[in-house]
Amino acid sequence: MTWIENVMIIFGISFEVFAIMECNGSMVANIKKSRLTIIGVILSLLQLVMLGVGYIISRLLINIVTTADEVVIGHILAIAIFVLLGIRLIIKALKNDIINEKLEEKMELKKYILPLVVIGGYTITTGIAAGLCNTNPLNLGILVVVVTWVAAYTGMYTGYRAGFEQKTKAYIAGGALLVIVGIDMAIRCFVLG
Repeated sequence: MTWIENVMIIFGISFEVFAIMECNGSMVANIKKSRLTIIGVILSLLQLVMLGVGYIISRLLINIVTTADEVVIGHILAIAIFVLLGIRLIIKALKNDIINEKLEEKMELKKYILPLVVIGGYTITTGIAAGLCNTNPLNLGILVVVVTWVAAYTGMYTGYRAGFEQKTKAYIAGGALLVIVGIDMAIRCFVLG
């Protein structure tokens, strides 16, 4: 994968982090920067671990399945993963689930971490797709830590200042980026050869 595809993938999955943090930010009475920093670091490390788990799974799969077409099969699976993850985010945006706003006096760590553990499963599949394409895990790891931390911070402050109305746009942007990566990979690998 190219470096621009790597950036688009990480931004694509980080838009969901942004949306979750935005929804939570719209409900807090006061943002404590120290607490938000801790939350951002934990989320970044969680995403890094999930991406790493996915990458390790892909390496195990590649070691188990050795065929002449393993590169082609790996790229087809990666393309399917990125397109399906993108479609999932777009569907999530179109559903536009209702959020029951309730003002909270303090930022509870578990309230932010639990929903992001759930999306960690999607980060694992992203790691699998990246591993199937022999992407450099160090580059992706650095990107995921930095972009997730920024997404957590900006999402929280966006929600705090403007409410949660931007979550739909974040889901669409993230989904579009992932679908574009899948299409780009398909064209680059199978059309341009």
